[in-house]
Amino acid sequence: MRKTLLLLTFITLNSICYSQVVKFKISSVSFKNYDEKIGQWEDWTEIEEVDILGTIDVDNDRIRIFSKSEQNYDVIENKGKRTDNDGDDIIEWICVNEDGMKCGVRLVTLNSRNGRKQLYVDFNNFYILYNIYFLD
Repeated sequence: MRKTLLLLTFITLNSICYSQVVKFKISSVSFKNYDEKIGQWEDWTEIEEVDILGTIDVDNDRIRIFSKSEQNYDVIENKGKRTDNDGDDIIEWICVNEDGMKCGVRLVTLNSRNGRKQLYVDFNNFYILYNIYFLD
């Protein structure tokens, strides 16, 4: 029993320590635009069901979303982890996309909603919300 527990602990720690790429699936997406004419954010669009693969490559500081037009976000600053007033955990990065546009990327664990996970990509005038789940 003790050997089995030790082996399981070693395997778990080994996979965590050497896990360089975290894969996730996007199950739905919504968008939000800033209307410059009226100076306000529009409402989120209707949620669209999708089946898209994404990755977070920790070692290479890159977040990729394999949608119809592939999205690549190179991390230029890791802002770390914080917890908001609702008790939700947020990991935040400052990134640059393939067109050189600066954006924020946030991975949110909604502890207030049974641990649901969301990934946000925030540009100055455009937000993307992805509902995600991690792959083993």
